[in-house]
Amino acid sequence: MNGSKTNDMTRTEILEAVRAIPREKDFVWDGIDEDDRPLTDQELQSC
Repeated sequence: MNGSKTNDMTRTEILEAVRAIPREKDFVWDGIDEDDRPLTDQELQSC
């Protein structure tokens, strides 16, 4: 197998965990790079 193993989760467990994340929590901005900041609802409406 190529690469390094980083956890003991199976593919199914990973998919279940990802699918359990609510849509509004799928991205967390670190507050450092302004280019990575998600748009606010107001900014989205003005596009």
